[in-house]
Amino acid sequence: MWIRINSCILWGSFRRGIVVDSPAGDRQNGPIPRRTVDDIFFTRAAEMPEAIALYDAGGSMRYGEVAQAVNRWAVFLTEKGVRPGQVVAVYCKRSCELVLAFLAILSAGGVYLPLRVDDPPPRLRYFIE
Repeated sequence: MWIRINSCILWGSFRRGIVVDSPAGDRQNGPIPRRTVDDIFFTRAAEMPEAIALYDAGGSMRYGEVAQAVNRWAVFLTEKGVRPGQVVAVYCKRSCELVLAFLAILSAGGVYLPLRVDDPPPRLRYFIE
């Protein structure tokens, strides 16, 4: 099954397993708590919603705008069947939308599999299957 969201194409048989962790921590602040990437992002978005979060050739997005878009996409993906632990392949050029797709997949509980748009079709088929 595939879904198109703007210029991104997502495939999935539709894992929330990406955790940012450093057992050593940092020397000044001690151990770093285990947190997911999307949790870290949403914390930052709540702290500074007007700050620029993303930019590409098409423009920029503020943290608040990104958080709203990610939430919309995450709800959409959940409605389409994305569940915790399910892999979702993402076919999209490097852009703000690519970051939105990654964060939305993580927020919906999925695990993203990035596909390079310049890979030949046989290689893409291999990853999708």
